[in-house]
Amino acid sequence: MVSKILIIEDEKTINDVISEYLKDAGYEVTQAYDGIEGLTKFESSFSLIICDVMMPRLDGYSVVEEIKRKSDVPILMLTALNTEDDVLRGYDLGVDEYVSKPFSPKIIVKKVNAILSRKLPPLKHDFFNKGILNINVKLMKVKVNEEIKTLSKKEFELLLLFVENEGLVFNRDQLLNKIWGYDYYGADRVVDTCIKRLRKKISPANEYIKTVFGVGYKFEV
Repeated sequence: MVSKILIIEDEKTINDVISEYLKDAGYEVTQAYDGIEGLTKFESSFSLIICDVMMPRLDGYSVVEEIKRKSDVPILMLTALNTEDDVLRGYDLGVDEYVSKPFSPKIIVKKVNAILSRKLPPLKHDFFNKGILNINVKLMKVKVNEEIKTLSKKEFELLLLFVENEGLVFNRDQLLNKIWGYDYYGADRVVDTCIKRLRKKISPANEYIKTVFGVGYKFEV
């Protein structure tokens, strides 16, 4: 099945070049030239979204925030804003990867291939019951005190890694490699931000994810 990609980029030349390279790589591509058009064209069948940050009518952060309310589709952001705060703002919203302008379209194709090839680790168990935390691995459902918690794919993968390795301490580099799979800008902050979001979402079971000061994190009931 061919993966469908939505490009939301207001600079037509950049949009068209990315589109051609992705089509040549075997992807089905839909193009939008501003944030409003991107939201209008967005649908659940897309495998990945490529979204610029600086756009007229509606900026990329607002687009991502709206999409993430409806879907956990992976998002690759294009940006000329290279400060740590700008990048972390995107990660806070659930962005999977950043590419800074100017860039090679070949890099975009490589990033897209990498994001779409990521898979959950082989299942050791179908269900986990840890204190007040219940996880259905196959359905990717998480409950705390029987209340359903909605996690992003990254948050679920992180929680599953912790639960399957209860008591084992992971440092940030290990978590980055196992969950994201390759180097990120501001790596330590990306891991910390994702764990912060995960803890907030699974409260009151958040106390199971413990900080080992000076080392990293572990899961322990």
